[in-house]
Amino acid sequence: GRENNKDYFSPELLVLYFASSLIIPAIGMIIYFARKANMKGSYSLVEAQKSKV
Repeated sequence: GRENNKDYFSPELLVLYFASSLIIPAIGMIIYFARKANMKGSYSLVEAQKSKV
């Protein structure tokens, strides 16, 4: 009975679950850092224009 139970929970399902648990936070971090980089980029652009004047 126990072996059948183990077989029911396939390794593919475990890999998929593990991958999604890694990918979702990774996407969030990428978006977060991209936004931070965009903000920094626009700030440095403003600073460059300020120093020009």
